[in-house]
Amino acid sequence: MAVFYDDLGRDWEILITPRTMFRLKQLTQGHRDVMGEIVFMEPFDLANAMTNNAMTMLADIYPRTIVVYLLCKKQADERGVLEGDFLDAMLQEKSIAGMTNALFAAIGDSFPNVQMRELARKIQAGEETYANAVTSVYDKILAKIEIVPGALSEEEINQAIEKAWG
Repeated sequence: MAVFYDDLGRDWEILITPRTMFRLKQLTQGHRDVMGEIVFMEPFDLANAMTNNAMTMLADIYPRTIVVYLLCKKQADERGVLEGDFLDAMLQEKSIAGMTNALFAAIGDSFPNVQMRELARKIQAGEETYANAVTSVYDKILAKIEIVPGALSEEEINQAIEKAWG
């Protein structure tokens, strides 16, 4: 079980079990956000994502936050916290980082044996390093675009990204 805090100081616990993974799969299929937009066309299968290197869906903060809300839905229901309220309380970088760390810690803890848990923790550390590198590259490119509007064409942006990944 992993704990994180939202912007309002509420603590949330993420515990991933076969039951919570099944419930997540049910709740994500055709899930609409508070604006009525479909976020998940297909059910999000966390077990499949964890074992088949398909965690890219969680790279986007918006679906990741919804997944965490759904994993914490029982707590949210007990507290009367709706999805929109949860999302609104997860805007600060500190809260998002805490939530993300708790999610990946809970994923690591969900593996049945010690070797798999250790491997999951190493992957988590690598994903954090990768995410920081991606953010850094994009920030540099976007900074140049913002300083001189039209300075880079779409092709030049793509080339810069490809060059950054060597």
